[in-house]
Amino acid sequence: MKLPRHTFTKALGFMRSSQPKLAPDWKPMASRIWSCSWAKWLRLDACGKGGAARFVPSIRPLEKRLVLNATAELTAVGDLLVQGDAGFDTIESSITPTGELQFTDSATGVIPITIGQDAFGNPIQVDSIGVDAIDGGRLRVNLGGGNDSLHLRLPDGLDATIRGGLGNDTVEVEVLSPSAIGNDVEVSGEMISVSGNEKTSFALLPELGTSSVNITELTTQNVGRVDLGGAPITVHDRVQLIGLQDDLVLESSLTTPVLEVTGQGAVRQLSMSTLMVDDLDVTSDAGVTLNQTSNEISNVWIQTSDSDVQLVSQSDLLVEQISAGEARVEVFANSINDSADDNLADFIADELLLEANDGIGNTQELELQSVTQLDVDAGDGNVDLVWLAVDEPVVARIEFGSGDFRLEQSGGLDLTLESVVVDQGSIWVRNDGNVIINDVVAGDGYVDVHAEGDLILVDDDSVDDGPDRKLDPEVVALGTDGRVRLASDQRIVASDNVQIQAASIEAGAVTLSAPTIELGQQFEINTGDGVGIARQFTPRPELDPEDLVPPNPDLPPRPAAPPVAPEPGELTEAFYQHDSIRTNILSQFDVNDAEGILSVNLGTEGENGLTLIIDWGAETDRFQRVENLPGSFQTASVSHVYMEDDILNSTLNGRGSATDPLNVLFAVEHHESIVLLGESITQPNTDGVSVSMDVPGNVISSTDNPLTQTTAGPVLESGAAFFVIPRVNVPLAFLPIRDVIPDPVDPVTPVVTTTTTTLTSVTFETSEASSSPASIREEFFQLRALSPDPDAEDLIEPVRLPERTLESESLNRLFANRSDAN
Repeated sequence: MKLPRHTFTKALGFMRSSQPKLAPDWKPMASRIWSCSWAKWLRLDACGKGGAARFVPSIRPLEKRLVLNATAELTAVGDLLVQGDAGFDTIESSITPTGELQFTDSATGVIPITIGQDAFGNPIQVDSIGVDAIDGGRLRVNLGGGNDSLHLRLPDGLDATIRGGLGNDTVEVEVLSPSAIGNDVEVSGEMISVSGNEKTSFALLPELGTSSVNITELTTQNVGRVDLGGAPITVHDRVQLIGLQDDLVLESSLTTPVLEVTGQGAVRQLSMSTLMVDDLDVTSDAGVTLNQTSNEISNVWIQTSDSDVQLVSQSDLLVEQISAGEARVEVFANSINDSADDNLADFIADELLLEANDGIGNTQELELQSVTQLDVDAGDGNVDLVWLAVDEPVVARIEFGSGDFRLEQSGGLDLTLESVVVDQGSIWVRNDGNVIINDVVAGDGYVDVHAEGDLILVDDDSVDDGPDRKLDPEVVALGTDGRVRLASDQRIVASDNVQIQAASIEAGAVTLSAPTIELGQQFEINTGDGVGIARQFTPRPELDPEDLVPPNPDLPPRPAAPPVAPEPGELTEAFYQHDSIRTNILSQFDVNDAEGILSVNLGTEGENGLTLIIDWGAETDRFQRVENLPGSFQTASVSHVYMEDDILNSTLNGRGSATDPLNVLFAVEHHESIVLLGESITQPNTDGVSVSMDVPGNVISSTDNPLTQTTAGPVLESGAAFFVIPRVNVPLAFLPIRDVIPDPVDPVTPVVTTTTTTLTSVTFETSEASSSPASIREEFFQLRALSPDPDAEDLIEPVRLPERTLESESLNRLFANRSDAN
């Protein structure tokens, strides 16, 4: 019959009292016997005996070594103290079938629990103890020296304080269910694992005599509350706090490769705490506030249930995902990038604030989802964002120093660029819905915005634009690459008082492109700080029918129209005023050439840098482009020299003959740096009445249709003018060189009939006289057309005129008889 441990202990005490003479070394011998017998009961090889072990440790096996005994006893304050020894202990607790707590050592078996002394001062020991017998309500375990292991199964209502001591200690605490009272668990050790329930509270302790925690791994599972304490913590492997029921508060520094936190409570830092983590993984029903500037976090995954997230890291940050539902996310880091090229949402929030010193999405673009308000400050780095819009319109407020901003949104929702300011860099935005621009500034770069829906520019600032419209521009691109390109698949709409400024003056520096463009009052595009200024694009000039009829050459030409600004309320046209077109009568230039001057008033008030394109209607230097002309209704006068061959032979632009006027065509366009492309343009006139016009050729910024071309060059349909070939006081050099006088006609020799008479006597008388040869003056009349063809038929063949017809007296009598003689 096997006696219970406590019965056997009492029996030994009786034997000692009834046998006064014992060997002096009976205590060591008894101890060895007891240890060997007890170990034999538990493990047959403990005393060198073979056979299978009846006890298998549940934490880890022990290598063969010298093992000293662990002890357990009730202290004077009612706590149960389990004390390891200087060796390597592997201790495990369990609950007996009767519900009592029992401890075993993998080497020595059941650890006896000293619960008091008998009347002789001998220890009273038991194999197990009820929780209610532990009056202090706390279990204390000191593992002592060595690399110890503890697997503690903790019943409900019993608190525990575990200290690993020297060595690399593994502590596993398992709070048993059901739990109605709860447990407070405090642990120091190198490998710590605690599992419990919502009533379990865990606290991490430094080792005795130290002011910091230096461990390998910490794991908690379904623990109600975790307190990491105020001592600096270094964890070499990972920290996993799974299923927290309460808030996690970081009071001091925590350094670990991996921090994983899940639970219902918030995760937050106190001031002066620091988080240094390679991989941060947080899932919380409440908010996450890790906002200390000393933090260094490399990779992050955070999910909350519609709760705010604030994350700060002074290092480069890679984002797997930060999701806050309909709440706000704020991230501050040296740089912020996607952890992978996966086309999955990196940020899910209603409001998003990103601040970085060295770029956002600059090495791997970031995807945004459900963000309705975006604020970005990227310091000196590029920004590259892709928007995965799913439900609400988006408002973006961006500001950073040096770098480019890229934002791409899909989902068909509105994107509002409320304030996008890049001190040194470019702005690139794409949206498959509408884009609303309030304020966009690229300090040293381009602005490129494309909307598959409408692109709308709005001046929502009450600041006065100023008399030159420069004080409050809505889109600005500065620097050597200061260009603006705004494009829409539907419409570009600019409300009243919208201005666009670009530093560049290269061709197309400011380009607006959409099927329909609608502009409000006080609109302006300014390039090169005033080199090119465009304000008005409609109404486009339309020539009156009489403008297409050549002027009467017998009347003096109209003088050039003076550069007079229109009266208030007077309707004006964009590009040029059609009623200001003037030409002179050709005047002689050199010997056989002629000079013509075309004048026209250009632009509207405040415009500059216009270009006049002229087709002179002659082969010599036919096309001319005159650039950088002032607007404000200033008169542009351009001269052209027609060669003799041009005058006689040109049939360009529909000219019929050498006597017909030379036909001049021209067009006007804004400075080449300003380009508007679209099928139609709508803009108020000077009366404020909206004027809509279709634009053949789709170049709104020019009056020319680029689709009308010939092999020689463009056909300029907009403007027309004529240079009349003069009829009076024409220098002989203008007339074709050809013979107009016919060959002389020989006079008729008179024929006289004669007879012969014979004279019988003749008397001669002599006299002297002078004589001279006879001269004949012959005058002819011939009528012919002045034609480039020297072989053209005469209208009237040469007719010989009566003598003296062209003498002055004859001509005077002729004109005196005509009614128009004066």
